[in-house]
Amino acid sequence: MRTSIPLKLRISEAVAYRVYDEFEEADVSQEKEGYCIVETSLQEGEWLYSYLLSYGAALEVLEPSDVREELMKRIQSMLGVCRKNQ
Repeated sequence: MRTSIPLKLRISEAVAYRVYDEFEEADVSQEKEGYCIVETSLQEGEWLYSYLLSYGAALEVLEPSDVREELMKRIQSMLGVCRKNQ
């Protein structure tokens, strides 16, 4: 059984339509700088990272730090593949 982990995400208002389609309104707050803060829980595992990556540069993982670090590792790996195939 997979466990849900609490997440705090900073997401650009440019994709606010997704934020309000995919998260409970109570989990979303607005920042003055044009970002939404989402505090939610999602199931950990491969799906989580694929989902977070689907937001591209519009998303920043604020918490937890281990999810943030793993996401950065995956982005670096993707970048390495792209550079290798140039």
